[in-house]
Amino acid sequence: MKARSTISVAMATYNGGLYLQDQLKSLAAQDWSPLELIITDDGSRDDTVSLIKSFALHAPFPVRFEQNTVRLGYGRNFLKAASMCKGTHVAFCDQDDVWLPHKLSQVSAVLTTKDYDLVAHSAKVVDRSLNWLGVSFPDIDSTRPLTLEEMRGGRFWPGFTLTVSRSLLKVLDSELSQTQRPHDEKFAHDELICDLACEQRSCFVISEPLALYRQHGSNLIGFHGAMKVRTDNSRTI
Repeated sequence: MKARSTISVAMATYNGGLYLQDQLKSLAAQDWSPLELIITDDGSRDDTVSLIKSFALHAPFPVRFEQNTVRLGYGRNFLKAASMCKGTHVAFCDQDDVWLPHKLSQVSAVLTTKDYDLVAHSAKVVDRSLNWLGVSFPDIDSTRPLTLEEMRGGRFWPGFTLTVSRSLLKVLDSELSQTQRPHDEKFAHDELICDLACEQRSCFVISEPLALYRQHGSNLIGFHGAMKVRTDNSRTI
């Protein structure tokens, strides 16, 4: 009998207090609870830390919080959080979005059929007040496992839509340890994960939007930046 998959949530924070509470509430409202929430903070100077500590007192799942002693930057901060996770799979969580209540249950249902190394889903692009802007990103056309032929040309899904096996993350960590990657804000963990998954792993995509992708003018990458990644690398969803 196939062992039940478990999902840890990995969140990277940095001065995210303005929208963080909405995201934390959406995690607590999931109809399928994660194994744990791991949060690594990259030196926030606003109320991010106090919001996290307050949430941890009453969260319906274990919360582990750690502050970095040295600034890691966006991508490496996410990978640090993921490295601390204990679940069979890790769902990456941005600090300024909102997860719809059935996100984790939908992903978990997929993983009960097969231990996919990567599951990605559609999301609605919304403004700072969570009003839908009439577009989805990624805009996945149908729910299905991807064939080897589909993956051969490469695919990109933004990090907040990804649930990834820990075995895949271990391979990525091993590869990164052998290369010199810049420690900067633009280091993109999601690009590397998608590239690696499409090279040699199993991927499943969900067409139903399972999160609200908030655009507020201060996004590190944001919708237009993510679209540029997709275009520059000739990737399709």
